[in-house]
Amino acid sequence: VYAGNVAQVGGDPQSGDIVLVQDWHGNPIGWGMYNATSMFAVRLLSHAPEPDFRWPPDLRKLLHSKFSQAAALRQSIGLPSAETTAYRLVHSEGDRLSGLVVDIFGDLLVVQSSASWVEVHREVIEATLGDLYPEKTIVWQQSATRLRQDGWNDEDAEASADDATDDDTVPSDAEDEPSLGAEDELSPSAGNMWVQATGLETQVKELGLAYVIDAMGGQKTGFYCDQRDNRQMIRSLSPGREVLDLYSFSGGFGLNAAFAGAKHVTSVDSSIPALQQYLANAQANGFDAQLFLTSPSTADLSAPAGPFMALYKTDVVKFLRAAIDAGRTYDVVVCDPPKLCPQVAQLSRATRKYHQINTNAMRVVKPGGLLLSCTCSAAVASGEDTFLDILRNAASTAGRRITVLSVSAAAMDHPVYSEYPEGRYLRAVLMTVV
Repeated sequence: VYAGNVAQVGGDPQSGDIVLVQDWHGNPIGWGMYNATSMFAVRLLSHAPEPDFRWPPDLRKLLHSKFSQAAALRQSIGLPSAETTAYRLVHSEGDRLSGLVVDIFGDLLVVQSSASWVEVHREVIEATLGDLYPEKTIVWQQSATRLRQDGWNDEDAEASADDATDDDTVPSDAEDEPSLGAEDELSPSAGNMWVQATGLETQVKELGLAYVIDAMGGQKTGFYCDQRDNRQMIRSLSPGREVLDLYSFSGGFGLNAAFAGAKHVTSVDSSIPALQQYLANAQANGFDAQLFLTSPSTADLSAPAGPFMALYKTDVVKFLRAAIDAGRTYDVVVCDPPKLCPQVAQLSRATRKYHQINTNAMRVVKPGGLLLSCTCSAAVASGEDTFLDILRNAASTAGRRITVLSVSAAAMDHPVYSEYPEGRYLRAVLMTVV
């Protein structure tokens, strides 16, 4: 509920308090978490028409129900499985828990908090997850930028970090929480460990491939489960082909190409930690891979030799310009840059950047070859034609013609609530380039 849509606030609720939202006639719309400083005045957790709607509410019971429903949804699409042990359990608005993300990585359960209410009610969230997953280690992460935008200041974040290992600490707002009676003690479940760590690794599987994940030292929660279906698509298109993986991170696309029997895989990223993790993943799966800390020479680009998988630590734009100068082309190119448009106000600048990257990426695709181009910026992906327009303009600049074969989104464990289309943050376009 946006702050501008609130006509009146009764009583004196504090940020993180549970409030009832009513219409003009006093009929309940739902209940949720109040925030006095955010553009989101209330993050609704339960709507009046839903079977689990109760007032006054029981937060722990509601979370137990929401987490169980989320788990049942994942089980219905085959997650987890013997082939895949890394997946998203809770996807914020997609699972009606705005500001809360939970990923499961084997024996780790990684929580990412991006809303004040999640921090305020951290202990009940941890306790409920602990009840459902007593065998897993819970890792708590804070999305600092989003928390600040939501009114959770740095001092609060520091206090949260200091209290991370104190199981007896209850946030001040939660002490008066009406849903917590004497029977609702927030003690850790047996077998659980709460971690506010600087580094925590585990090994998982996705589509049968092994990955080492650093739940605290990596990006986001440690692994991008959202590209699973697109990685499987690249696997099906790679046998016998030369593949270029741009912005490779820890190797999700490149490893699937290698597994499928690609002729050669070249991967490019500017992050040494990401490439080191990629190298470890390649070795864990038995692939011949080598990490190069300098840009490839013209000779290397013109006639690739050496390892089956070549990992280059260099700027992607710089690499592409060198490849263009060398006349180097590839059968399959994957372009999956990080978020270039965090806010709508930056759309114009991001559009120019996407145009530049994709123009150069198209120039290194063999005639008739394939390009998978992705955007994870909601401001770009949520518009029906925004990203396609960027790609069409890039093709014109590159002097190439493209034919779109498919437009896909995040994997099925990243559901999008129909009332929140802004949740469509990922768009992946597969095209032929001639």
